[in-house]
Amino acid sequence: MLHQELPRIEASPLDGWGRWLTPALIAGAGLSLAIVLALAGQLLPGAIAAVAGLGVAGLAYLREGRSAQVSTPIVVGGPDYALVGSAVGLCHEPAALTTGEGSLLIANNAYRERFGGAQPPLELGLDEDGR
Repeated sequence: MLHQELPRIEASPLDGWGRWLTPALIAGAGLSLAIVLALAGQLLPGAIAAVAGLGVAGLAYLREGRSAQVSTPIVVGGPDYALVGSAVGLCHEPAALTTGEGSLLIANNAYRERFGGAQPPLELGLDEDGR
């Protein structure tokens, strides 16, 4: 059974790594290109690629230092059943998602065809033992 109250998702920085991540990727790409060009015998274009990669990485590092911090955290208001509904819709067997009280939230076509409409699972049994 799916629990209705999901924990809140809040935005948080990457513990100091966020500022270095983009410049490190840029520098790595520039140095990788420089190594490939140097191995191909193109030393001058390789040196230009290394210097350009390190220069752009430095500019990216300086620019990220000035960027504004996120003022409001990203918060999800409640559960979103769209993805769960899509996954349930792909099942060939009857499948349904209910609340803690047993009321029906999502049902796939196989469930509707087999059990005749949108009846909650607790109402499918004919007697108390069946429920």
